[in-house]
Amino acid sequence: MRSSYGRWTQERWLRSVFINGLLTNKKTPAPFEKQPYFDQEGANAVKNKEPLPKVTPLKKKPMMATIDELDINENKYDRRHEYFDYTNVSPQAYETLVPIGDPYHLERMFAISGGADFRYFVLNRVNDTPTTTKNKLRAFPMSADLYLRFKPIPEYLTFVTEARFLNGPINSQLDRLFTTEARVRSAYVISDNLPFNSFVMGGLYRPLFGYYTPDHTSLAQIVSGLTVRSVFMAASVGSSPNVPFANFHLIGPMSGGEDIHGFAANFGGRFVTMGASFMFSYWKTTTRTGGQELGKSMYSATGGLQLGPITANIDMLHVNKEFAPGFANGGDVYTLDTQTRLFRENYFLFSGAYSNISRSFNEGSGLEWMFGFKSYLLAGTDLELLYINKKDTILGVDTSSQDIQFQLHLFY
Repeated sequence: MRSSYGRWTQERWLRSVFINGLLTNKKTPAPFEKQPYFDQEGANAVKNKEPLPKVTPLKKKPMMATIDELDINENKYDRRHEYFDYTNVSPQAYETLVPIGDPYHLERMFAISGGADFRYFVLNRVNDTPTTTKNKLRAFPMSADLYLRFKPIPEYLTFVTEARFLNGPINSQLDRLFTTEARVRSAYVISDNLPFNSFVMGGLYRPLFGYYTPDHTSLAQIVSGLTVRSVFMAASVGSSPNVPFANFHLIGPMSGGEDIHGFAANFGGRFVTMGASFMFSYWKTTTRTGGQELGKSMYSATGGLQLGPITANIDMLHVNKEFAPGFANGGDVYTLDTQTRLFRENYFLFSGAYSNISRSFNEGSGLEWMFGFKSYLLAGTDLELLYINKKDTILGVDTSSQDIQFQLHLFY
């Protein structure tokens, strides 16, 4: 479920082409110094290292200034600009400086909001050994998500429910997307905006763990077992007072699902400088099956940063899974994920992953790498073309596959 902040940014920035009047397209804000709430006196004081003047509240909330798409100078939006250092503003003055239409107001304005997500795939199997797919070329709707959010107390209390519809490659008909498999993606209540930017929540959802990617077929997600269908009964608490953040999740069984108990915990930090981030995650659960309790433990170390046009994330994942009392197997997965910006919101993608255990947890190894292009052509539209190479070694036997994958991703 995208918050008003995420949707606001998406509609104004995450696109390569602007079409006036399109639902998901909004005009780009002008640079900070062009906004009516910009304080030149304060900016000059910061620049000259002088005492900061007192900011008085505005009598009327300003309207946000926008610019023509052809006039965008990205250097003007650099957050390292000296003007952004001037933030010594009282809460009363801050409220009046936030312009009309800013997501700060939108989050508090609408008690009910929603969203949607749709993915359509075209897959072409170039080669595999042994051949396991009868139809080399497959086109099908893969998934659709529908979101609904209700905020009875806009500042502090939110109810969210997300419905998910899944489909497989053998079903090309659009109606099969909604009839093949319908399930709950999440249903929870959350109270946030608490002291120290903390939150508490509970319900059905997937607790945070490790480096997340929407690709549910990635090597790390297959080995971890946290895939597109992973939903748990959970209760969580967390805080992010500034750069550091931490959260803790108690995990329990869903009604009619696996009898699973345990917890997950995360600690990390997110920085404005270079878009840097790091996170350490730990997961420990026990599943009761046939009177036996089988344990699973995982830990992950993740880091990311932005160097010029390149955004890179790395992740090291360790998984240990018990298959019978006293018998367990485990291994490590190393992942590198990069995006290189070419022009506006068009990217070259490259990622790779290696594991010292097979995807099926047998003795062996796994290797995958992919490259291609992603384009946010319009706000709310994501086009992706990838070449994917996967190789597995299981008990000394090698298998491999090569695919060309096209994805149409629509989201709001």
